[in-house]
Amino acid sequence: AWILFGTVRFMCCNDGDASSYSPSSPSSLSSSHRRACGGKQLIVMAMMQLHGFRRLYECFRVHRFSRNSRQHVIVTAGGICFYLLATLAPVVDPPGGGGSFGCCYCSSDSSGSSSAVHDHSIRTTSIKGWTASLGVALFLLASYHQHRCHRILADIRWRNKSTSKQQYSKRSRRRRADSSVGHGDRNSARSADDNGSHYSVPYGDWFRHVSSPHYLAEILIYAAFVIVSETATQILCFVWVASNLCITAHKTHRWYLSHFSSYAQLKRKAIIPLLF
Repeated sequence: AWILFGTVRFMCCNDGDASSYSPSSPSSLSSSHRRACGGKQLIVMAMMQLHGFRRLYECFRVHRFSRNSRQHVIVTAGGICFYLLATLAPVVDPPGGGGSFGCCYCSSDSSGSSSAVHDHSIRTTSIKGWTASLGVALFLLASYHQHRCHRILADIRWRNKSTSKQQYSKRSRRRRADSSVGHGDRNSARSADDNGSHYSVPYGDWFRHVSSPHYLAEILIYAAFVIVSETATQILCFVWVASNLCITAHKTHRWYLSHFSSYAQLKRKAIIPLLF
């Protein structure tokens, strides 16, 4: 429904007839420019739809959620409100309107000549085409790596669950309770909680560099939304997502360090490679 509505806005965002375009007319330049911005908002809506469908698929077919995991109702309500507003942001932001910091800065130039306005518009349209392509490429790259990292985490939980069913008798539990956790071996680096659930250190893909690469990929996805849309609303969404995930990734990194004695030897950062 959002993509359909965005398509209608894209087709109707021109003030006049497209056939009446003239390089010497600032108003026709403004209409054509706003039309291009509406197309970019449509691209953002399509990327959001793809992102939402992929995450929905992962929730049902990839993730292995713990039966003991809980989330506060306020956090759940806040997440629902955020994602509703974030997905509606491309509809609310007018193409080339006041909410855009990059879409309309060259829509007209009443003080300059018509050829200068036309050349400026051509250069800007070319730049915007490159930025949109860059944003889409970043979105696809981040989505691919986030899916891979989610599968790595799901495989760890599935493998540990299978191991616990086969090996965790009373005798093996006593032996594992006496042994230390995190000896550096990938298969033996596990941490047990009070309910018998076991966790392993993830390896592979972006886990070679950071403790929470799936959070890093989420930040890059919202950065792609900003690059394509060039709207202040998407910047606010990006800042909100980045700040929250950086805090969560820092807590996750500290948890790994406290539960696995050899984790520091991996020299991973929390979420930003080589920096944080």
